[in-house]
Amino acid sequence: MQIDISSSTITLAPAGLLAVQDGAGTRVLIDPVISCGICYRCRRDLAHLCGNGALQGRDVDGGFAEFAAVDESCLHEIPDSVSADEAALLQVLSTCVHAQSVLPGPAGPAGDSAVVIGLGVAGLLHIQLLRARGVSPVIAVTGSAWKRELALRSGASRCW
Repeated sequence: MQIDISSSTITLAPAGLLAVQDGAGTRVLIDPVISCGICYRCRRDLAHLCGNGALQGRDVDGGFAEFAAVDESCLHEIPDSVSADEAALLQVLSTCVHAQSVLPGPAGPAGDSAVVIGLGVAGLLHIQLLRARGVSPVIAVTGSAWKRELALRSGASRCW
């Protein structure tokens, strides 16, 4: 299964859906959130918390499927100025930016510190975003020695 999905061809399919298949054409990023659109949370613009929802790539076929059918509202065109490697990080980066949007102010109150537990792609992006916001120290926690080194290069103040 694959949740972070970008593709390069969109084709109109039956029932108002778009069929996404690798090949030449318009490059798109797929928002993997599938929601009912009618529950309490969906009506309050919290579709990512929909109790009736799912994730494409986890609950239904994702980017490793030969074809993926998604609602047009879930497609976001990737500008030509964004490389394929950069596009592969957009979904997880947008999730990190959204998660940090609840932090106070652009840099937070003076003296803010943060601990990032888990140094996968999202954890490493959180470190970079926190440092860009002026948060210090940023402490990174992982059991992996090579990820601790990568976290320090990504801006972590200390690692465990």
